[in-house]
Amino acid sequence: MFDVAPENFELEDTGMYVCVCHALTDRHVREDAQAGAKSAGAVFSRRGVRPVCGKCVGCMRSVLDETRKGRSDQHQYHDEPECQAAE
Repeated sequence: MFDVAPENFELEDTGMYVCVCHALTDRHVREDAQAGAKSAGAVFSRRGVRPVCGKCVGCMRSVLDETRKGRSDQHQYHDEPECQAAE
């Protein structure tokens, strides 16, 4: 439909999707970790949702662990096996 983006178009960096069932990104998980969430269950609770398929839990744990360790650079989780797309 569009060959070129409009001049005033800016692509917002929303982060890497961790939970596709609820559209939660690593940014959401880091925010929740910084607010005290220590588990995937706590992230779901803070967001007012429940796990659906559960495929995100391993990656979510990795993001939580790295954030608690003070290493919260965006997109560093791409190489984590837990954060690889399910086939």
